[in-house]
Amino acid sequence: MIRIFVSGHGSFASGILSAFTLILGKTAGAELYSFDFPEGDSAQQLLARMKCAISKFAGEDEILIFTDVRGGSPFHMAVSCMSDDARCRVLYGVTLGMLIETYMGRESYEDADELIDEVLKNKDHQSGCFRISDAESSCDLDDL
Repeated sequence: MIRIFVSGHGSFASGILSAFTLILGKTAGAELYSFDFPEGDSAQQLLARMKCAISKFAGEDEILIFTDVRGGSPFHMAVSCMSDDARCRVLYGVTLGMLIETYMGRESYEDADELIDEVLKNKDHQSGCFRISDAESSCDLDDL
């Protein structure tokens, strides 16, 4: 099974998990694990929480750790976990769309690397700029 962890600065992780749960429900939300990094916590405290959670999933489970930005403390602590445990993969710049796609696709792929490739291939379709001209050419504005 592929496990999904999320970490980020402040309450980013619990916030994105809250939005995820609103969309997919409490059952789905209970299968993701969030690690906030509030002001006043040290990177070592965050690392200890991550490692404790990872240790609960022995055996064949692969673990994807999503972080908010590359180069921040949550990212570096996730990379440290990956260095200690080959089952871990780290993805940065997570969006709600990426989390949903990962969760929905995690049982369709043989391993985490295949799923990661698919999620990263599709990430550009989840962000963009919607212009009023897009709506005018394709539909009535009242339908939005």
